[in-house]
Amino acid sequence: MKRIWILAVAFVVMAAVGGGGLTLALFSAQSAAATQEFVSGTLEIEAHRDMGDGIPGPMFYIDTAGGGNPPNNHPTGLWAPGDEHHRILQVENLGSLDAKLTHLRATLQSGDMYLAEKLNVVVTTDPGGMDVVAAGTLADFINGDIYFPTPIEAYVTDVINLHFWVEFPLNADNSYQGLSTVVTFTVYAEQLANNP
Repeated sequence: MKRIWILAVAFVVMAAVGGGGLTLALFSAQSAAATQEFVSGTLEIEAHRDMGDGIPGPMFYIDTAGGGNPPNNHPTGLWAPGDEHHRILQVENLGSLDAKLTHLRATLQSGDMYLAEKLNVVVTTDPGGMDVVAAGTLADFINGDIYFPTPIEAYVTDVINLHFWVEFPLNADNSYQGLSTVVTFTVYAEQLANNP
């Protein structure tokens, strides 16, 4: 008789626990936030020559006919050994994201690589030519990307002046007479945020 009583008590306790579990499972709830909008930003830079005249055109050209429309007064003339010319490429951040300028590259449009191997190019961020961010022969810029030692931050609406100094060395011999080369410089940028 004692054995039957213990089994009956154990059955009652298990039934009570099981019933409580079912009761708790009946409660539920949900909540939703208001509709959200996600919009990605834009990265857009624009570059053009700026010699203080507001006239678009190439950075280096030998006569007024090559300087844009209408012609302006910043031609270099024909280059002779020992000549050095300075021009400004203005880079503006027109996007909605802050950017960092990372490197330059030149693309050969026409002309002679022999001359490009002789011309020295130095790019600085200051008009005095002291803060050098890229340097090499023009051929170096054509043959590969020239990375800045430290990216240049360009916040939204910022205008960055890159000063190009191009030198035709004094030791150039007669083999360079009559040669020409035409290149396009490209500035590369990346978003600044979340981009170490």
